This record gives sequence, structure tokens and C-alpha cells, in this order.
Amino acid sequence: DKGSYSSGLFLGEEGKFFTPSVVLLDWIAPHTTQKVWVDEKVGWLFVCGKDVFWDSVIRKKADDSIVLVMSEKDEVLGVGQITRKKGKKIVLNTFDRGSFLRRERN
Repeated sequence: DKGSYSSGLFLGEEGKFFTPSVVLLDWIAPHTTQKVWVDEKVGWLFVCGKDVFWDSVIRKKADDSIVLVMSEKDEVLGVGQITRKKGKKIVLNTFDRGSFLRRERN
């Protein structure tokens, strides 16, 4: 037994940019209004690393900025940035719940 290395909640990783953890996003969610909600199909694509077309957003409480992407059941799926790509408004996937699994696969 090597004993404990550390304790507490993992809030994210510091690198070139700060990458939040899912725990941090779950903690932030009740304290922000910067959110967009998507249905189950779009949520699955977002968790797989895809961006969200603005037409696919079913509910929003956000301006043009960084937002939490939420499921219909109010679960935090990740973080996105509202932007334009090829003239169309999208939510650019900057971090999602699936990113950890994708990193482990590589």
C-alpha cells in the first residue's frame, strides 16, 4: 500500500489552456445562466466531440459567449463557445464529458 497521494476534488488541468473537470462544471451549473440545451441525439454527438448547429439548440439562456451545454434532463454535457463558422451560428465544442475517454483511447 502506497498510501494517499492527494485528496479533494479534481477541478481541472493546467496546460496551454485550463481544462475544467466534469466536477467543476457540475459545481458551476447552478450558478450561471450561460447555458444552452440540446436533445438526446445532439447531446450524444456533442459528447463525441462534435459542434452543435444553432438550429439544434432547443432552449437557450445565453448571449454570444462561453456556455454550458446541457441535456434535456439538465445534465452538464460540456462547455462550448457560441461563434460563427462559414456564416452559420454554432456552439463550438471546447470540452465535453467524452474527452477523457477519447484521451485514454490514444
